[in-house]
Amino acid sequence: MTRGTIEKATYGKRVFAHLIDFAFSLCLAIFLFFTLGLKGMMPALGYEEARDSLLDIAEASKLYEVKGVGEKRTILAYRGENLTYEHYEGIVKYFYVDYLGGEASFEVDEPKANDANVTSYGVTYYNYVILKLQDSPRFFEWAKDAEGNELRNQPGVVKEIVKENDTLKKELKEFYIDELGQKGAYIDALNVLSHETHYRALNQKANYALAMSMLPVVLIPAFIFFFLIPCFMRNGKTLGKLFLGLAVIGKDGYSAPFYKIVIRQFGFLVIYAFVVMPIASIIFLIASLILLAVNFFMISMNKESMSLFDKIAGTTVINVKDSVWFVDEEREKKYFEEHPEEDPNRLNENQIKNKELNLFKEEEKEEADEQVIESSEKEKKEETK
Repeated sequence: MTRGTIEKATYGKRVFAHLIDFAFSLCLAIFLFFTLGLKGMMPALGYEEARDSLLDIAEASKLYEVKGVGEKRTILAYRGENLTYEHYEGIVKYFYVDYLGGEASFEVDEPKANDANVTSYGVTYYNYVILKLQDSPRFFEWAKDAEGNELRNQPGVVKEIVKENDTLKKELKEFYIDELGQKGAYIDALNVLSHETHYRALNQKANYALAMSMLPVVLIPAFIFFFLIPCFMRNGKTLGKLFLGLAVIGKDGYSAPFYKIVIRQFGFLVIYAFVVMPIASIIFLIASLILLAVNFFMISMNKESMSLFDKIAGTTVINVKDSVWFVDEEREKKYFEEHPEEDPNRLNENQIKNKELNLFKEEEKEEADEQVIESSEKEKKEETK
């Protein structure tokens, strides 16, 4: 173990240094999003085309509220206390009877297996599968002509007694959408549309284009600020560590070799790679956040103040100003042989004025001495000649 003086970095400094690096990474990511992503890769991969087609279908189905025009179009599901059962009845009826029953601009899938054995959308599906008129439901009944004959080729209607009772009207609205907005005939209609083969294919195409466009937007900044910079700056320093006076060394107290820095920083690349995946699944976002939380939580849970990635790589983070350490054991031994007056159990700034020059630039000094020797030998040879 090294006889240098090691002062571990505080938890607060380490977190703040990471936030500084994240801020730099975020700024570059935003720049790349509006240049490389939004104006380059997304149009090239067909994102806008797929998105426009999805919006066209959503608007034509009348299941969604469409706001804005052109590129600024957005869709919202109908939710709100001000909406009545009549509103939901109208859009659900149109969706199954008119849209899926014939007006859809794509080939509609066959309905899923149902008790009524209806194999196509339209009036029959709406009456038997959605309203379940064959079971004499509470709110609905068959449409009738002036003589009271049932019109089974017409969409079912709401019973007159329901229209005159406020309590029943409220309960009928919950048939279409419950108070939490998670169940009901309207929610089922949204699910039917989202699972249609054509709609799902367009949605997958849009998600793929977005994911591929975001991949370089997220990974390039992460690679630069969390991998490239610390791997090629002395002692694994990121910009955040540089500003706060922190450094990465081996857990044995000597300078961390290059491969340990690479292993340590690779963990952060994995985290940011997971951040991209939420476009396909929220599971990856949760995994990345948990991994990051565990990494920093471990710092406060062990005496060595080592994070998860420090444990894996065999490194630790220190305060440069309050620490003195050696490159390796050989350098340490050589130093104390040349400076027998130094106390090997405690090194400080009073004993070593220029720590980095004495401890880390010895190789440069040796190279300079070798160059002087070589030049002297050359001069002697020339004089001899």
